[in-house]
Amino acid sequence: FSVRRALQGEEFDVAVVQTAHDWRTLARDIAVVLAIRRRCRPVLLQLHGSRASALVEPRHRAFRLATATLLLLVDGVMVLSTEEQRHWQAFRRNPPVFTVKNPFVGNAASRRDAVEASATEADRVLFVGRLLEAKGIFALVEAFATVVDQAMCELVIVGCGEHERRVRRQIRRLGLEEQVRMKGYLTGAELHREYAEASLLVLPTSWDEGF
Repeated sequence: FSVRRALQGEEFDVAVVQTAHDWRTLARDIAVVLAIRRRCRPVLLQLHGSRASALVEPRHRAFRLATATLLLLVDGVMVLSTEEQRHWQAFRRNPPVFTVKNPFVGNAASRRDAVEASATEADRVLFVGRLLEAKGIFALVEAFATVVDQAMCELVIVGCGEHERRVRRQIRRLGLEEQVRMKGYLTGAELHREYAEASLLVLPTSWDEGF
């Protein structure tokens, strides 16, 4: 209803639905796209992470059916990696799937302030992404258990996903509750702050990322 109100009486050249790709977003996006199509075409999906591998596996039949339904309603899909693009194209030849870059715009002044403020603190390792096995989150936590034995540091995890509970269980099993902080999903200034305060960023994914 909020989307329909926003489009009422306005004209747009294109509609871009920025979303992810899981059961929660599929149920929402089908309804959203149906509302948009009546007032604006073309409609594009921009996926900030997707379960593309599930589309080419024999299981996940219901998930693939729901995804196919959504694809019938849109005119194009944008993903962040060539690996995702291959999976989507193998699943359906239409609509077209494009690989786009995921930009990060930082603020040099805020980075300097954050570095000065945290100069005496432990090194901060940052992970930003969906909590999926393919993102390498479990390998990262496992490796970090060895790192903290050799260096004074902490791991900050920013993001959410279907394996959040499993990640928390792994952290407890390894006794890392004091060294690992889970911040959940962050955007805008809060996310920029985490980037600024980090000593290093870790992207342990099993495919080429869109950066």
